Amino acid sequence: MTGFTQYGNLLVPEHLAQQPVQSSPIPLSLWQLKTNELYYNRDDNPLNHLGTLGDDDPLLPRALAKDLEGRTAPIHEIGPGNFSFATELARTLDREIQTHDYSNTFYRHNLDNIPDNVRFRKRSFQQFPSEVADDPLSVVCVELLDDLYTEFFAMQEGRTGIFAVQPQMRGDAFFPTRGGYARQQLLEGNFSVEVQSALGKGGEQTYTAQQVVDVIGSGKWDELDNIHPSFLNWLEIKHMEAVEFPLEGVLERYWEGMPEAFVPFSEAVLSRFKEQLASTQGTERDKQVLHLPVSGLKFLWNMHERDVRVDFFDYGYDSTALWLGAFSEYNGQITAPVNFEILQFAAEHFGFKTTLEKNSAFIERTLGVDSVGMKYVLKTLPKRFQEDDTKRHAVWKALMPAVQALYDDKVTIKNVGSRRVPRNHAEAFLEEAHKQGLIKDPTIKEGSFHLTIYH
Repeated sequence: MTGFTQYGNLLVPEHLAQQPVQSSPIPLSLWQLKTNELYYNRDDNPLNHLGTLGDDDPLLPRALAKDLEGRTAPIHEIGPGNFSFATELARTLDREIQTHDYSNTFYRHNLDNIPDNVRFRKRSFQQFPSEVADDPLSVVCVELLDDLYTEFFAMQEGRTGIFAVQPQMRGDAFFPTRGGYARQQLLEGNFSVEVQSALGKGGEQTYTAQQVVDVIGSGKWDELDNIHPSFLNWLEIKHMEAVEFPLEGVLERYWEGMPEAFVPFSEAVLSRFKEQLASTQGTERDKQVLHLPVSGLKFLWNMHERDVRVDFFDYGYDSTALWLGAFSEYNGQITAPVNFEILQFAAEHFGFKTTLEKNSAFIERTLGVDSVGMKYVLKTLPKRFQEDDTKRHAVWKALMPAVQALYDDKVTIKNVGSRRVPRNHAEAFLEEAHKQGLIKDPTIKEGSFHLTIYH
């Protein structure tokens, strides 16, 4: 079996660590973990970088409030961001909600805006099972798992492999230490970073873009904590390759030290995951990346003996037939589609009952509203409608009256993009776009799901 070795501060497969620093690919899972750690602890206006499924759309938390009626167990939400989901849930249920922020963003910048019946805690996802003793309890996770520890696998010619990457910087720039000051300015059509000393004396250490890349390649990632987080906006991943690696190796890396009782669970999950990988062979989805949600699986293990209901809301897939890509990058953050099919399997292995459905189906079931997220309307249109402000706003304005009919607060050009539109209006709009030749396929493809597990 492939072994591991120390590479800088990292534990990586031996055959990756033996390559030269400049050409050494890094396991994508480890890079996702580090860059998201930096992202959720950045202190340069971090709230401007955050947005979730519950951000500025009250329908989803209202649907959950309806589904939780009659359940008296304490409610906890875990995640980063502005906790608008918990705020709307508390308002609708008229009861207290406990929130647990694993980042420093909300804690530092928005604590005063939490309403009285939303109680704040600074606590990580990993700490939650051991530190929260409520039993029974309800746990809500909104766009959480896509940012946590995930392994990226594919099967090629009957062999499994993990994905490794080489992060790069988008052009030449230089950055101060975290204590320094950086701002972007437009210079001859390109964004560059102008650096000044925090003390105005010019003595602050700086890093060039190449030096940042060298630090990443060395594996000594503790040093990244000292660089001003503006460098995250310049990161990109262009090169990604599959490195042969046995699926069983994830046990050695992630789950070392777990009790013997954990072994049958892990073996069952990995066996099912192999079946998922095998299902992509010999099809147009050959070599498709599938995701093993390691943090989510460990959370289920740690909660499986509790009287708990967990509601996961996230972007992902319920079948390997739904291809969503390997990952997405947003200002340095790396998000991975959530493999809900394997999470559901793992929960049922423990005897949990489960319900897995699209968010739109959940809202229709609980509130009787057949709707679709505005972002999925935009995704059905050509990219220029997503990237060009004028074209995007034209779509929003055309659908805004239909959107307003679903809400009792005012829908504006600032919040309409995160709201929902009645499905019949969305489909009619896209069918007209199809007739005009703007799109080939007017079918709306939704990738936001809701998984409930409960005893």
